[in-house]
Amino acid sequence: FIDGTQIGATADVTGVTLFNSTASVYVGDVPALGDTIAGWFDEIRVSKIARYTANFTAPTAAFSFDTNTVYLIHCDGTDGSTTFTDDDSAAAAAKNLTLLGVGA
Repeated sequence: FIDGTQIGATADVTGVTLFNSTASVYVGDVPALGDTIAGWFDEIRVSKIARYTANFTAPTAAFSFDTNTVYLIHCDGTDGSTTFTDDDSAAAAAKNLTLLGVGA
């Protein structure tokens, strides 16, 4: 979904492990892989559940950390900043997201 509109096909992944690895997860520009995104990120959330299954009105308020949230980044830092800290203040160790690529 981008701004509440589904841009890809729906897939049933019930019972499938989507990511069980210590490898990096990339968000945004990864020029080494030939991937680029022209735009800005505001809220980045990884969840244990499907939050949206059909087109929706994009929220205007910041997301909240809940029991189904694995990772939550608000991206409220200074424009041009490349490191953001996870919103889970209860986590034993801070998890950071570092943006890579052109314009980061």
